[in-house]
Amino acid sequence: MDEQLSHLNLKDAEAVKKIIREHSEVIDNLFEDVRPSTVSDTHHFELTLENPIYQKARRMSSPHNEIVCKEIDRVILAGIVSTIESSYTSPVVIATKRDGC
Repeated sequence: MDEQLSHLNLKDAEAVKKIIREHSEVIDNLFEDVRPSTVSDTHHFELTLENPIYQKARRMSSPHNEIVCKEIDRVILAGIVSTIESSYTSPVVIATKRDGC
């Protein structure tokens, strides 16, 4: 965990570690430990525009496209997200870390 917090100063890193320790029962350390939500509530949004907001997908390189497809499959299989049909769309944007990864 220290490596993941290396961008923080010592005081902030210790504060984050304390929060994680205090709430460890609801914080998963590994993606594979994330469980699907057991909340059965549905959300309703009041829309202020009649026309759906739609943005076309952006072209991305083949390696980036593979990463996106793999991650989408991963979160669907884990039960974290589900598929839905909607007129509202936004493109996927890959953001690289400062170290280029």
